[in-house]
Amino acid sequence: MNYTFDKLDQMEGHDFEYAIADLLRHNGYRDVQVTQGSGDYGIDILARRKNVKYAIQCKRYKKPVGVKAVQEAGLGTDFYHCDAAAVITNSSFTKQAQTLAQNTGVRLWDRTFIEELISNYDEEYDKIDPDIAQAFIKESRVKLQPKVSAAQEVSMKAGPKQQKEEKEEKGILLAKGIYAVNGKIRYFNRDHTYRQAKQDQIALLGMCWLMIAMIPCFFIIAPYLFLIALFILGLGVWGLNYCKRIKQALHQYDRLKKENRL
Repeated sequence: MNYTFDKLDQMEGHDFEYAIADLLRHNGYRDVQVTQGSGDYGIDILARRKNVKYAIQCKRYKKPVGVKAVQEAGLGTDFYHCDAAAVITNSSFTKQAQTLAQNTGVRLWDRTFIEELISNYDEEYDKIDPDIAQAFIKESRVKLQPKVSAAQEVSMKAGPKQQKEEKEEKGILLAKGIYAVNGKIRYFNRDHTYRQAKQDQIALLGMCWLMIAMIPCFFIIAPYLFLIALFILGLGVWGLNYCKRIKQALHQYDRLKKENRL
């Protein structure tokens, strides 16, 4: 079938889903199926490429797609026991959606990606056995390269078991350098309960302000310890910044708990 953006942009939502499924199938994706119209948990298409099983949400929009679609794709992925989540649209994505996708590993496939699907549409796939078609497509067509980060690319090459182990080991990013792992909050290479992290934040905050408050004493009692005073000031400022990160992580942890993602 010949697809154009004029046709795709005018389609109803479910027709758009079937069109995207057909494009994926003719670009080397296997086991492609469209989910039921209601109760699909935010996932419209299931597909497999190499060792990666994708849960895909389709959005035929005239405006940029927001964070809600990224959140739904991530949650639906767990329900369908898939390895990766993706949102595909004939439009683009907001900056907030792009930021959330980078932190959660959700693939964002925009209008450019669909254009590549259209240009690489291989009708030979319909004429021969699917397994043979896979080999034919691999040899005769330039491989479609989804727009993913280097870290995501490495994850895609790994098998599902390895991906699961890596995900469990690293956990969910809560703040810079702080992760949620097996229901606990990990920082400084140690796991903490929510209560322990809260206590650490309060203790570190108090200690940092105490260190900063002591600096004037150095100049009064021992002015020659100027460099030590500067070092303590820098340490105090670093500690205050880390307190902010722990506070941000606790807030993110609460949000994920409410969404039943932990």
